[in-house]
Order: sequence, then C-alpha cells, then structure tokens
Amino acid sequence: MARADVIRADGAAPDARPMGFGRLKRKEDARFIRGRGEYVDDIRRPATLHGAILRSPLAHARIVAIDTSAALALPKVHAVITGRDLEARGMAWMPTMSADRQAVLATDKVRFQGQEVAFVIADDHYSARDALELVEVEYEPLPALVDARRALGADAPAIRDDRDSARPNHVFDWSRATRPRRRRPSRARTSSSSRRWSSRARTPPRWRAAARSPSTTPSAGG
Repeated sequence: MARADVIRADGAAPDARPMGFGRLKRKEDARFIRGRGEYVDDIRRPATLHGAILRSPLAHARIVAIDTSAALALPKVHAVITGRDLEARGMAWMPTMSADRQAVLATDKVRFQGQEVAFVIADDHYSARDALELVEVEYEPLPALVDARRALGADAPAIRDDRDSARPNHVFDWSRATRPRRRRPSRARTSSSSRRWSSRARTPPRWRAAARSPSTTPSAGG
C-alpha cells in the first residue's frame, strides 16, 4: 500500500488505516498553545488531598532526629508521615528487583541523595509544600560512594548495612551467557547443470519443455 493511499487530500488520516503507518494530524496543539491543556494535576475533585515529599540533600547520612511538630501545626495539614511511622506498621520497606528491597521512607539513614524522608498530606498543593519547609531533620553525614567498583572493596563504607550479608554493598550478580554462533556448512558448488536448475525448478528444463509441448513427447509406439 502506497503512502498516498492512507492520507486523504485534506491531510487528515483516514478512519481505518494500519497502526503506525502514515502521517498523524495533531489535534492537541490548539488547546496547548492557548493554555487550555488539562493534566492530572489540574483535576479537582471534592475532598481531594495533596501530597509532597521531603527528600534528603545528602547522599549518605544517619538520621539523628526528625521534628514534624511545626509542620503538623500548619493549617490545612492533615498528616506528616516519616519512616518510623511506617516501620511501626511493618510498611517501611518494599520489594524491588532481584529479591532486593528499598525503604519507602528512610528510617535509620539515607542511602542516596534525594531519598524520601517524609511525606506531607494537606488540603492543597501550596500548604503541603509550605509544610515541607517546617520539617526539621538532623543528619549525621557519613562517607559517600560515587564509584560502583570501589563500593565492593573491603575498605568501602557500608551503604546497605540493612542487609544481613558479609558484603553489604553487593546486592546481586547479573550475567548473560551467550552461546557461540554455529556456522552453517556451505554447500559445495558444482558445475553440473542438474545442480544449477534444482534450486529454481522442480523438473529439468528438457522435461519441462516436453510437458509444455506434447508434440515433442515420444509416442508409445515410436
């Protein structure tokens, strides 16, 4: 099917055409350039609450204390959740890839920059963001690692000391085995005419010609 067959003269795509083939006419530009686009954050429903996450500015640090009293006292704030709150309910950790786990909110320490430390729930986005500024976290900085290979060294600081392992920074091994490609034996070339025509036709040329021309076929009594 030619490209022109799936595009109408006015440039619009037809109703029925193969998926992923042809040109799609954009329909959303008009509302976006006028500021009328609607996103998930624009949806408002009755009694909708908003959340905001406080993240660690440090890559590796122990959490000495978290004070959420000032944030909770802010109007329109419903809750300020920390890792200790989740830990009391057995919800502080969640499973991840390769049978590993990850903290939902940091409890004892943060293990990477930007890790989630606290979660604020408020009536609106602005109140939730204001409450984040009132959450006070006391950190004890620890040595950080920026080299994955050095993290496996014997003298490397233990980032994943939550793991019961002699190698706390080693999570899993990932290897992919590839089988050697087997070369197909090449067919020996021959000058025989029977070898040449056998790949293109089922009958030898002389027999094929005889089948098309009955007059050349020998008679039974000839």
